[in-house]
Amino acid sequence: MSNSLQSYLNSIGENSDHLQMVLDRYPLKIENRQEPFSKFLTRNQLTEDFVKNIALVLESPESFEAENFKSASIPVVLDYLKSTHQYYQSYYFSKIDRSIDNLYQLYSEAEELLDLLKLFFMDYQRDIHLHIAEEEEKLFPYIYKLLCLPSVTFKKRHKKGFSIAQFKKQHNDENENALLQIINMIRQRYPAAGFSPLNILLLQIQLFEKDLRIHSKIEEEVLLPKAEKLEKLVLNNY
Repeated sequence: MSNSLQSYLNSIGENSDHLQMVLDRYPLKIENRQEPFSKFLTRNQLTEDFVKNIALVLESPESFEAENFKSASIPVVLDYLKSTHQYYQSYYFSKIDRSIDNLYQLYSEAEELLDLLKLFFMDYQRDIHLHIAEEEEKLFPYIYKLLCLPSVTFKKRHKKGFSIAQFKKQHNDENENALLQIINMIRQRYPAAGFSPLNILLLQIQLFEKDLRIHSKIEEEVLLPKAEKLEKLVLNNY
């Protein structure tokens, strides 16, 4: 393993962009870029394999295999998902919002379409915020209690409460489908090429859609199966 975080990124070469996307989800001050990469991992309770596997699937979503995350602990997966929620809200949403606003100055003749696009994306953001709130207010605290509470105490507090099975029934991919509608709307009405502002917006949305797809897979195929096993263990432990 390379000594510093920056030298480690340099050693990755062409794949470093996707690795950087993973690291950007965790607190990192500019002065910490020269700290040992092992220290960064320890500080965030991460393993090198977990970070590299996330970077690989961000680069090639079709390569995702839940088995590659088998060794990741539930707290590590939870922390990644929570960090990704913050990353979406502080990075992706503001970036896409700015790109849409910039288009008004360049495509005044398309104001009606841009109004529709902006409204669509505002509704989409609101749905994502609600989705995130449900996970962070219900699912994640429930799993943390499974991890921390003694079995008897847990069963007394959650006899008829929230369950992993209940969450899975309510969970769907509507957010991902809505984002694909936005992408298709831009493609059909403005098939821009090169690095035009419209195409840059399209690329930003496509990148977010890919990231969100991986996020859903980590949640559904890694976290929930691990949490279900833990839930059964806690509830059957007398």
